[in-house]
Amino acid sequence: MPEVFLDTGGLFAALVSNDSKHGAARRALAEAGRRRQRFVTTEHVIDEAATLFKARGKKHLAATLFDLTMRSQACTIAWTGQDRFCEAMTYFLAHDDHGYSFTDCVSFLVMTERGITEAFATDRHFIEAGFSALLAD
Repeated sequence: MPEVFLDTGGLFAALVSNDSKHGAARRALAEAGRRRQRFVTTEHVIDEAATLFKARGKKHLAATLFDLTMRSQACTIAWTGQDRFCEAMTYFLAHDDHGYSFTDCVSFLVMTERGITEAFATDRHFIEAGFSALLAD
């Protein structure tokens, strides 16, 4: 069954009704459901998304975020662990000519390991790294 990577921007767009990408995010989620795709994310993305909700005055959505990612049968969390963290450090330092966040680097590694090509993301960094970003302009 094909997997889709859940990124911070996509999660924000899906849960914040006045986000400019909200409609596109809801349509992409519905399509993924029809295709029976499973979602994968990391604790770094969950951390980043919860912090973003709080910073943008949407802290009430953090509980929904945690439910969707931590308790959903449709979502798997690829926990980082020490080895993957060290690989992400190496990737981060090797790609310092890009604007990749450390969370992006962990995400790219997880996607590569799992053979995931699509990210539920608004972030063009996924495209730069050779993946498809479903919500990028």
